[in-house]
Amino acid sequence: MVPILRHVSPQLPTAHHRKAAQLMAARGFKGLGEAYALGYISGAGADRLLGVLARVLVHLSHTPGYVSAIRIMRPRSRSWHRGTSPAGTVRNLVWHYDLEPEFFGVFLDDSMTYSCADFDSPDVALGAAQRLKIERLVSLLEVAPHSRVLDVGCGWGSVAEAAAGAGGDVVAVSASPSQIDYCRTHRSSNIAFLVGDFREFNLGTFDSVVSCEMIEGVGAQNLEEFMSWISGHLVLGGTFVLQAITTADSRVKTATVDTGFVSQYVFPGGQILSERMIASAARRAGMSLGHADKMGPSYAATIREWRDNLRGSRTRLSRLGVSPELFGVWDFYFSMCITGFDAGDMDCVRFVFRRSR
Repeated sequence: MVPILRHVSPQLPTAHHRKAAQLMAARGFKGLGEAYALGYISGAGADRLLGVLARVLVHLSHTPGYVSAIRIMRPRSRSWHRGTSPAGTVRNLVWHYDLEPEFFGVFLDDSMTYSCADFDSPDVALGAAQRLKIERLVSLLEVAPHSRVLDVGCGWGSVAEAAAGAGGDVVAVSASPSQIDYCRTHRSSNIAFLVGDFREFNLGTFDSVVSCEMIEGVGAQNLEEFMSWISGHLVLGGTFVLQAITTADSRVKTATVDTGFVSQYVFPGGQILSERMIASAARRAGMSLGHADKMGPSYAATIREWRDNLRGSRTRLSRLGVSPELFGVWDFYFSMCITGFDAGDMDCVRFVFRRSR
């Protein structure tokens, strides 16, 4: 396997005598994550403690005074700001997705699907739950022989391949060269895989468009442009299926302030939007909402599977060159996501839009 050489040692604080409480007091969620990645929070009961601390910090983050204090007290982040340019968006997405596929392969199922699965019952295996999700996405797209299908943010190509298998003529776009290289090697040669920011392409019109958890990399500043671009690539009456992680309107701003850990160490430029923001932007772009299904409990189950797989592969990850700090970053990231979905602070919504004008 190819050693993982990039991002193996995040720039975490190195002063060994800092205590977890001091980091959390000064840096909120970011300090909690740094303390965990540095090994200050470990041992039996660590998961339960993380859950309790995360719930406390979520509660505090709803308090305007706490948000203002975090802005003042925490050091200026070295992470990239969310830019509006295609180059800035690509840079941010590549940071997250251009870890080698071997890294993601240790915790994803065999389909390499990095998004919420459909767990209709708790005893379903991860792979089966992902296959069910993919089947439902393709069904919602109403793929017919030779219908044109566009996958925006295609990941490692599992949805695009399923749409092609249903008879569609598929074009798939990702900002990650690593993902597109994987797709061109492992997926159907009948699919046109393109690498770059979505705004770089004018691909004509399609009968249906799918985007599965790519919108988190778009951000509020680029949301209107994203929806207009999607609408412009749909035929009148065409279907847009969007799966997105969401949070409450009141949490969009506070979450951006208080989750600097994710912005610096996991996903620079990422932003979770609200269901209302997404639906309103789609409507302004000429798309009407058919229905929206909430999937939060399934996402908590999905990420538990990913975290279990990650933890069970620590020796293998070490052989790939993954540092203890990077392992801790992703363990913490998954743990906080589980807490967020369990507590209802985050949700996952599958929208079905039609281009109406």
